[in-house]
Amino acid sequence: MTSKPEIKQEPSKTTPKESFKDVKVNNPSLQGSEAGKGFYVQVGSFSKFSPNKQLLGLINENKLSYRMQKSGDNNRLLIGPYTTKQEAQNKLSEIRAKINKDAFIKEIK
Repeated sequence: MTSKPEIKQEPSKTTPKESFKDVKVNNPSLQGSEAGKGFYVQVGSFSKFSPNKQLLGLINENKLSYRMQKSGDNNRLLIGPYTTKQEAQNKLSEIRAKINKDAFIKEIK
C-alpha cells in the first residue's frame, strides 16, 4: 500500500482554480478541473478548496469523473460531465446509493 504525498495549501497564495489542480484522481488532466458546460451530479459543496479524501476515494473507487465549480465562497463537487440530462439522471440513483444520498442534477450553461 503506497501513500499519496500530502498536498499543502496556502490559501493566501493559492487561488481556488489553482487548488483544483491539486485534487486529482483518475485522469490528471481533467479530474478536479473547473467544470465546463454540461450536466453534472452535485455531490458536495465545500467552503475550503478541496473536498475530503474519503469522498474523493468513493468517487475514485466507482471510476467516476469529477469537476469543481466556484460558487460564491463555496466550491461545488460535481460528477460528470454528461452530455444530456437523461444521461445524468441515469447515473443519479447509483451516485445517491454509493456516494451521497442527497446528490442532485446541476446544469452548467
